[in-house]
Amino acid sequence: MNTVALFETMRVRRGALPFLERHLRRLRAAAEQVGLPEPPPLSQDAVARARTGAPERVLRVVWDGERATWEEREARSEAPLKVATTSEPYAAYPVKSVARDLFERATAEAQRRGADEPLLLTRHGDVAETARFALVWMDGNVLKVPDPALGVLPSVGLARLLELAAARRWAVLAGRHRRTALDGRPAVLVNAIRGVVPVATLDGVQVPVAPAFTELGAEFWPAA
Repeated sequence: MNTVALFETMRVRRGALPFLERHLRRLRAAAEQVGLPEPPPLSQDAVARARTGAPERVLRVVWDGERATWEEREARSEAPLKVATTSEPYAAYPVKSVARDLFERATAEAQRRGADEPLLLTRHGDVAETARFALVWMDGNVLKVPDPALGVLPSVGLARLLELAAARRWAVLAGRHRRTALDGRPAVLVNAIRGVVPVATLDGVQVPVAPAFTELGAEFWPAA
């Protein structure tokens, strides 16, 4: 049996788990995709853990096909992040597994260059994702995201952001974009742990701020 372990990392906000069921659906789908047994029901355990301890933190559950292991850590700041394009070619990461050597190497390279987060490109030069976030940028009045067919992780945070964009009838375009498509355009990183995080700089160049992203960020977390 393929024994690669899967994991989900969930934000605790005000003692609750706003995206719990989305995370568990993704975990079940990933287990089926890689041939692991379906994980046991985890909702009640997750909610109980969220209610015990600090109201703002992160829970992580790892499923290896036999047991679910829980960990927790403090929630990090949502301050803007510096991003650097790295040389490590992107490989598809369609399930959230603990096999993350690619992202660790890319992160180390980005940090050596004074950045917080690496931007990974495919071997053909298409924008994919960063080590911990989905990437979204604005081109005129259109929100752009990488093509899911590249094998990028189906991001819980990105799905939430795109729901908010759809409610406003904003245009969204998924496609294959070269790195130069980001030049001079507002961009954000998004995940279900830190929400919508502005990109401060990309390869050392300051990234513009878009009020639209500020608006999406303010409404990202569902009301308790």
